[in-house]
Formats: sequence, C-alpha cells, structure tokens
Amino acid sequence: MNISNNLLPEQERVSGQPKVNWVKIVALISIPLVLWMTIYTVVLNRSLETMRSRLEVTQSQSRQLDVGLQLSSLQAQHQELKGTITVLSSLLSDPTRTSFPQVEELLLRLPIGAEGTWLQHVSLGPGRILLEGVSLDFESVTSLGRTLTTTFGGFKVKLEEIRELTIGQQTIFRFGYSVETEG
Repeated sequence: MNISNNLLPEQERVSGQPKVNWVKIVALISIPLVLWMTIYTVVLNRSLETMRSRLEVTQSQSRQLDVGLQLSSLQAQHQELKGTITVLSSLLSDPTRTSFPQVEELLLRLPIGAEGTWLQHVSLGPGRILLEGVSLDFESVTSLGRTLTTTFGGFKVKLEEIRELTIGQQTIFRFGYSVETEG
C-alpha cells in the first residue's frame, strides 16, 4: 500500500485526472482540416483550368467547323453561278441563235436575292438578255442591279427602264435590266 502525503493546499493539488488541453486538441484538428481544404482548392483550381482550356479548344474547333461549312456552301454557290454564267455565255456568244431552250433553267438559276422582287419576262436576242419584272420598292430594284453586276461580271448590266406605278394604295416599280456582252 502506497500512501503519499500531499502537503500542497487543495486548490494547487494536481488531481488524478489529467487536464484537457483544448488548445492542443483544436490545433490537432484544425491543421489537418486546413491542409485538406488547401489541397482540395488546388485540385479544384487545376480542374477548372483544365475545363477552361478544353472549352477554348472546343470553341476553336467549332469556329473552324463553321468556317468549313460556310466554305462548302460558298463553293456550291460558286459552282451554281459558274453554271449560270456558262449558260449565259453560250446564249450570248451565238448572234444567229433564235431558239433558247435553256431560258427556264436560266430563270431558275438567276439569283434574284431581294424579297418583293419578281421577274415577269426574259427575252433573248443576239448578244443580249432583257430581264423585266416588278418590285415593291426601289431599293430592291437597285439591289437586283448590284446582284446582276456581281453575278455577271464579264457582261454589261444596264437598267433599261424603271417606272413607278400605283395600284390602289400600293406603289410598285416596273423595271427592265439588260445583260449584254462587253464590246
């Protein structure tokens, strides 16, 4: 039996139970927690950067595909217009020709472009094609002239006639363009 005398006053005596050091406990819990949060944040930032770079690459590829599709569409339009110019060249190159079976094909392939503009008649003569039609506004008539000039660059495009007509309360424009060989 071991009896020890503790001569210290009761307030200063160390009890048999050890005191809980809360500072150490909080430090032991918070240090790994802060370390884990830091690592988690770094990993999330890297993942976010990776996703951003992938997004940029995908957007770049998407733009390239859009440009490729537009290029394909423009190439198809170019081929169509080359066919139209070939038809016109063959029609205009033979001044003795009186029969033009390709007129309907020409009408279908002609790029009118402006809404509210209609071709009514196409007449063909030696070295010349006359296009007559109506439009709801003058701006569409001038737009058609620019389109014809662009489409038939090797030919002389001339506005032969423009008349303003009023039907009821609607104003329309009757026009005539000629497409002739230069020279």
